[in-house]
Amino acid sequence: MGRQISLDKLKLNYFTGTLIVTDFKMFESDDKEVFVQFDTLLIDAEPYKYISEELVIEQLYLKGLIATVIQNDSIFNFDDLLSFFATEEDSVPKDTTVSEPLQFQLSNIELKGAEFIYNNQTVNKTTILNDVSFFVPYIGWDQKEKSKAGLKFNFKNEGYFESSIDIDPIGGDFEANLKVYHLYLDAFKDYVASYANVNSFEGMMSSNFAISGNINEPDKTKVSGQMEVLDFLMTDKKDKKFLGAKRLGCNLKLIDYSNSSYVVDSLVFSEPYVYFRMEGESNNFFEIFNVSDEAEGSVQVAEVKIDTVAATPLNYSINNLIVENGILRLKTTKCKPIW
Repeated sequence: MGRQISLDKLKLNYFTGTLIVTDFKMFESDDKEVFVQFDTLLIDAEPYKYISEELVIEQLYLKGLIATVIQNDSIFNFDDLLSFFATEEDSVPKDTTVSEPLQFQLSNIELKGAEFIYNNQTVNKTTILNDVSFFVPYIGWDQKEKSKAGLKFNFKNEGYFESSIDIDPIGGDFEANLKVYHLYLDAFKDYVASYANVNSFEGMMSSNFAISGNINEPDKTKVSGQMEVLDFLMTDKKDKKFLGAKRLGCNLKLIDYSNSSYVVDSLVFSEPYVYFRMEGESNNFFEIFNVSDEAEGSVQVAEVKIDTVAATPLNYSINNLIVENGILRLKTTKCKPIW
């Protein structure tokens, strides 16, 4: 693989097809820092099934996985691995013989206590996902029963992400639930700062979305759910608060893309705050979000082509819009502030 590897123990039982690997480490290309490591890998396979073109794994268990991805501009710390396998594959003549597809049965797939580290050196930001765990009871070719899978991992603070999915392998129907609890937005401040001149981007987001559809017709997927952000705050480069809210809430009744239907049951802005400052022909929002006067004042003329094919009418609605105890502060350079 072109990388140094160390491990404590490797046990393979040829007759039962059981493989156990402990204290595994794969190093970076400099042979010093660790790229991927884990405590225990257990694979319980049925090797005799491979003779009949069938891959059967009774259990796949991985504990204590720690993986670090480093990005600097468009360069990643795994680029040499991709190049290594790409070169090896190109050197092997392709087999043009037509063969039957390999059938598979994968049972009891479990990831426990994993940690993923993403170091984006371009914006000098490191994101860590702690205690990532999931369990999949069964995935198989020509599976007849529904398969359930779940994924959960903790954020650096008190929050977590949790998901579950239920799939009918024959009909293709699926139901999924995605839940985010107490995701602190300040973790994304450096990314927002790449597009806006801000010192602060704060708040705590929670959401719960239900997704249903059919894997054979993904464009007919439907989405519903709720989302809220507490203690939202944005400040400019002078640490002046220009956007904020005690609570932002959204109750999404339905997104039905195939029927062009978008229905929001309610939007709630509790104690919102907006500070808007006019300075000549510009304003603080133009300065913060890098909107130039030339771009704002320019007029573009484009050729418009009329499509004679009847399109599905767009249906969108917000059933309830609630603003509670809001503050809008306006200020100009030619008059006193208006409160």
